[in-house]
Amino acid sequence: MAYQKYGIYLLLIYFPVRTLLIELAPVLRFLGDVIIVGMFLHILLQDPVGLLKKYKFTWFFLLFVAVGVVVGLLQGVALMAVIIQVRTFLIPFLLIYIVGEMRMGQEFQQHFVSVSFVMGVLVALHGLIAKISHRTWLMPDSWQAWDLAAINSGRIYGTLGNPNILATYLCIVFFLVVFFRKRFTWHTYAGLIVIAGTVVLTYSRGTLLAFVIGLVVMSFLWRNWKIVWRTVFAFLVAVALIYFPAKAVAELTSDGLEEPVDEVTETGSISSSLFVKRFLEMFSGETIEKSAGSGRIYIVLKGLEIFLDQPLVGTGFGTYGDTASLFYKSPIYEKYNVLDGLYTDNQYVQILVETGIVGAFLVLLFFWRTIRSGNNFYFFLLIAGTIAGFFYNILEDKTFVLYLFVFLGLEVRRWHE
Repeated sequence: MAYQKYGIYLLLIYFPVRTLLIELAPVLRFLGDVIIVGMFLHILLQDPVGLLKKYKFTWFFLLFVAVGVVVGLLQGVALMAVIIQVRTFLIPFLLIYIVGEMRMGQEFQQHFVSVSFVMGVLVALHGLIAKISHRTWLMPDSWQAWDLAAINSGRIYGTLGNPNILATYLCIVFFLVVFFRKRFTWHTYAGLIVIAGTVVLTYSRGTLLAFVIGLVVMSFLWRNWKIVWRTVFAFLVAVALIYFPAKAVAELTSDGLEEPVDEVTETGSISSSLFVKRFLEMFSGETIEKSAGSGRIYIVLKGLEIFLDQPLVGTGFGTYGDTASLFYKSPIYEKYNVLDGLYTDNQYVQILVETGIVGAFLVLLFFWRTIRSGNNFYFFLLIAGTIAGFFYNILEDKTFVLYLFVFLGLEVRRWHE
């Protein structure tokens, strides 16, 4: 099964550009699914009973999915909607078994980091080109025609079509290199600086907060301050060499296409940058008022209302702000006066509403059983993902779960060695 490592490398190339590829060639939508399912079936057919016995801790997650499926169908959710949500959760989850059973040499981790690094730099460069060209270069026509709000027009959306998902992916690659690369050449630092500069230009508050907390926690646990200094150095240089120049070029060439990031006040001083503004906005009265009316606070409060009506097992997959409910109308939206197209952007609210206390407990048990050592990159991703879950449906982010479950698979191999 040594060939399967090449399947993993292909996934590392495919998922960071998947959204863009689908826009250009829709037939590629299920390429990742085909690769993962093919590798999993190869393993499963050899010893299906032994596989489930060996990976008993995965039963908790599988039971969580089962709860969402059964309750969703009983609630009247369309079968296809349930299938979409099962696919969202389960396909990347299969990587645990694949990597856990994969035969690999010592060079696998080195190649894994190298492929990720090269793709991260390429994706970051693509984002920078899109930034200074106002999404007119190397972007599909449909993406160029996006009608973005002024506050979002200056953000980099990249190959993933979403600044928050892009920032999450690039942060994973950045720290993957910082954690595992032993020799830091000027090529390494140059790549990290490009990645860091693009992350800043996404203006993704939740992602930066999540990974900063993850970095602080792991640094205290490991007492490895080299990681912190390298991170601080790369981001400071990135702000000077990438952020400000790219922002300045974008403003000079905007020609009305993009709102200027900095404005001159009546007193002649320059106001804070969009990066600072977005963080300050989090605590402004206007933002809180909007959030309570139709934003994150509204989603949490509405979710709590639904949860209290059905607290034990929830309302099922496809009913409240998940991937499936974006494609198929939820049967409970009319009852609770929820607008179509709602996306929770909060993993905890989604799990609680759709699978109740039982589902939330099963997910908690699954991840709790996977924590056997703090000395690994998986634990770092778990901390960052735990924080990010307050801002995004992090388990539906394909690039995040790709790395999360690959490293969990590597941990499982270590447990059985």
